[in-house]
Amino acid sequence: MTVERIDIQSSNDYVEILFHWHRYLIASKFVKGKVVLDLACGEGYGAFTLSKEAKRVIGVDLDETSINNAKNKYQKENLEFNMGNATNLRFADKSFDIITSFETIEHMPEEDQLRFLKEIKRVLKPDGVLFISTPDKNRTDLYQEKNPYHLKELYQAEFRDLLSKHFSQIQFYYQETNMSSVIWGMDTPRETILHNRISIEDNNITPTDLPIDIHLYMVAVCSNNEIYDSLDSVCYDIYRKPLNDLWENIDYLKHNYTKNINEIKEANLQEKENLIKKITLLEMELRLKEKKEELLTAENLLISNKYEQLEKENAELKENLQHLEQLYKINIELKEKHEFLLEDKERLKKKVSLLAEDRDNYRTMLNLLIKEKANFTQELNNLWLLINEEKAIKSNLQNELSEIYSMRTWKMIKIYRTFMDKTSIGWFFRKSRKLVLLILRGRA
Repeated sequence: MTVERIDIQSSNDYVEILFHWHRYLIASKFVKGKVVLDLACGEGYGAFTLSKEAKRVIGVDLDETSINNAKNKYQKENLEFNMGNATNLRFADKSFDIITSFETIEHMPEEDQLRFLKEIKRVLKPDGVLFISTPDKNRTDLYQEKNPYHLKELYQAEFRDLLSKHFSQIQFYYQETNMSSVIWGMDTPRETILHNRISIEDNNITPTDLPIDIHLYMVAVCSNNEIYDSLDSVCYDIYRKPLNDLWENIDYLKHNYTKNINEIKEANLQEKENLIKKITLLEMELRLKEKKEELLTAENLLISNKYEQLEKENAELKENLQHLEQLYKINIELKEKHEFLLEDKERLKKKVSLLAEDRDNYRTMLNLLIKEKANFTQELNNLWLLINEEKAIKSNLQNELSEIYSMRTWKMIKIYRTFMDKTSIGWFFRKSRKLVLLILRGRA
């Protein structure tokens, strides 16, 4: 629950003071001989007022400072003040005959409002009475600035629905302040004063029997028994302090208004003289301005000529700039090509180095091949010599065979075969023949 306080003794908000006092004064008419609980009692003036008629009054508030101030300021045997939370009261069931709680419920969120009324029903006697008030949201919706301390304001239907969950009998009242005229006789009982009403609308003033059709607060009297008494009443300041302060403020404003008007007139005369001086100065400045304009015209002609020259020079500079831009582009392209060529040069150097290594390797291999070729050539020549020798031997043998065959003597053939098988010449012939065939195949 948020805290919003009004100090009755020091506040200048007379309208709110009137609202608060009226509620406590009318409630005090119903508390004689009763045990009363004042929830959210604030600084304690309301509980003190109720204690003048009640058997016992307990004021409860969430704010420790307010409770301590109330204990020090309002002291009576039948009055006490305790710090506590209205949603969690430390009292036994059915402890109080009457409970008052004015402008409390709007300071709670919706879930706490339900707990608040449930606690009131718990500690209130079955035939007890609750006096409760809250602003009507239909009225506060019209305000541009919203009260930051009000967490959940209620429309009349919402207020009635909340109360009807716990009480079968509910009387609703409206509370509002108004300016009025009072006529009373020295010996006239105050309760016999007649009520007369007028209506002032669009500057049209007429008598009326209609009630006041606008209000700020809703006041409810709740019980589970029949409620016979009425709260209809009027509360006013017998010393008319709010009106006296208002008239004093109006007189003060009128006096200040006259004083301010005279000061404004004197200021206007002084300002008029100052304006004449300013006009004279402005005329002189105007003449100077005309001469300056003539000089400026001449300067403008010179500037125009210089501007034309500058435009020509600017055109030449633009052409030179374009030419430089082209050269710059060419230079960039040449740099790119140069970098590319350098890269190619490095690559070629690497290739040349690799080719040089390959060349040296090939030369080494070639020298080895040349040596092998020479050795092979030597061996081949030797083989050819052997082959030629074998050819000669073969030719001789063929001739001998021809002679042998011509002799038609099988004995000689046998002798030859034996000779070929057993002699080293026959063996050498067979081996040489095989070697020559292998060499010839290799050449092929």
